[in-house]
Amino acid sequence: MANENSLLESFESLAVGSNWKKPEEPDPINVPIFASSTFKTSSVDHAEELALGKSGWLYSRWINPTVDAAAQTLNNLEGGQGTLLFSSGMAAITNVLFATLSSGDHVVGPRMVYSGTLALFRNHLPRFGVECTLVDGFDVSSYRKAVKPNTKVLYCETPCNPTMTLTDLEEFGKLGKELGIITMCDSTFASSFNQKPIQQGIDVVIHSCTKYLGGHSDITAGSLTLSSQELHHKCYELQKFFGGCMSPFDAFLLHRGLKTLHVRMERHNQNAMEVAKFLEGHPKVQSSINCTFFKRELGKHLWKLVHVMKRRVTLMTLLFFAKTAQTLKSLVKISVKYRKDSLVLLHRQTIDVISLPTYFFQFKRVKMSRKFILTKSHKNLYKTLSDFFVQLPSKKLTFVNQGVKLESKYDKHRQEIRRSGNFFIERVYYPGLPSHPHHEIAKKQMTGFSGMLSFEVKGGRAEATRLVESRNLSGLMDVLPFPPCITKEDKKRLKTSTNLKLVKLAVSLGGVQSLIEIATAMTHPEKYVSVEERKETGLKESLIRFSVGLENAEDLKKDLEHALEKV
Repeated sequence: MANENSLLESFESLAVGSNWKKPEEPDPINVPIFASSTFKTSSVDHAEELALGKSGWLYSRWINPTVDAAAQTLNNLEGGQGTLLFSSGMAAITNVLFATLSSGDHVVGPRMVYSGTLALFRNHLPRFGVECTLVDGFDVSSYRKAVKPNTKVLYCETPCNPTMTLTDLEEFGKLGKELGIITMCDSTFASSFNQKPIQQGIDVVIHSCTKYLGGHSDITAGSLTLSSQELHHKCYELQKFFGGCMSPFDAFLLHRGLKTLHVRMERHNQNAMEVAKFLEGHPKVQSSINCTFFKRELGKHLWKLVHVMKRRVTLMTLLFFAKTAQTLKSLVKISVKYRKDSLVLLHRQTIDVISLPTYFFQFKRVKMSRKFILTKSHKNLYKTLSDFFVQLPSKKLTFVNQGVKLESKYDKHRQEIRRSGNFFIERVYYPGLPSHPHHEIAKKQMTGFSGMLSFEVKGGRAEATRLVESRNLSGLMDVLPFPPCITKEDKKRLKTSTNLKLVKLAVSLGGVQSLIEIATAMTHPEKYVSVEERKETGLKESLIRFSVGLENAEDLKKDLEHALEKV
């Protein structure tokens, strides 16, 4: 049998026009990536039928085999009548709102919601004649009060980004059915594994598939799962011409992510619960309390030693390395020596105890400089920079025993603070904790409590920033001279001595890596959520959003403990 390609004579035609036929074998277990924008049709009539809406492949902006396979899988997980996939979560949200709303219509949404959705409600829908009313999303009765004769959509987000409040989906769905209004739920924070809004009576389920459904932080994608064929048709027709369709490459990765969703979410749920309990019970005390304690106890300790040694004191060595500028400012008030141009925390030793040359270590931070006087015997000191209290390594030093007593005294003081409830972390928000205001709702409508949590710290944005920025010493060590007693290994270790090692400072969520952010600076900035709105919704500048990943839970707790000890 002659090769069909032999009919093509030119190099160009052979390269471009070779006829490839899909083989009957092999039969792959994974859906292939159909990287084709268009598909060959058998006839003009067949092409016309496809253009008029008959099921089949015509053009990838309309439908693509790889995208369709991922959509069918997600639809099965959600229990809907049809699922559409988009290039992002915002593309999905925009599509369903424009498909269901017209000029003169009214929509009721939550005032605390993802900032992109909030911008759509406040800035863009009104430009097309759509009236928007924002209410407390956790209070279904507030939706009822806001309904008008022209209300067409009730929109909620649960759990809510970033405050983790919940909407009672059963009551929300009943309200929509009672009033004949379409109900929509952004279920991104929960994922399809932990929450089934359609089973609770919701009409439209929205996901940013970038998050848990994709699960690996390597795609941007969104989805709509509809409870009726009518809604599916409306959204599909709009998607064909508004665009925002998902690429077959992203669809392939999404489909892969859906296959492991149940395994990943079980670990996300488990890790987040452990981290939430850890944070809720953490005994971290504010720096000001530590300073007050040391100003009193350390002052007595130093002056007592100076008094005993009297004139025999000749050599000055470092006793404490303060973690923060505020701590250092407080401690310096009780130090033996004070200089205006540099803050020096010193202790005097007898000449017969140790006699080694001293080195000056210039420590620069903010707009101030501080000189610490070190000796060669302080090599071990650099290996314990994470400790607030540092004892000098020499056994001959006369104040070691008293220093141990002081450290013990500090631990007792810390336990007293723990009992009094005076934490650095003010509050933890996680639906799985009994302390969460909507814990009972979470137990009713969620099979797991997800990997998302948030917590507030004392001291506002400044303290929150210090916790999450992960740069305590690493950046400074590049520009500071090291004393000769510090080895190359010590230098390398110090340069990587950051607050957070496993947890990364980044927006987004739901991937295998743990991510942390300050919500008011990164996903809900003032451009989208004003200061007044933050006060109304209780969104504080010190709120930290934490997407708990799949790392070992104990390692995550150690990482957080390490960071909290440094602030």
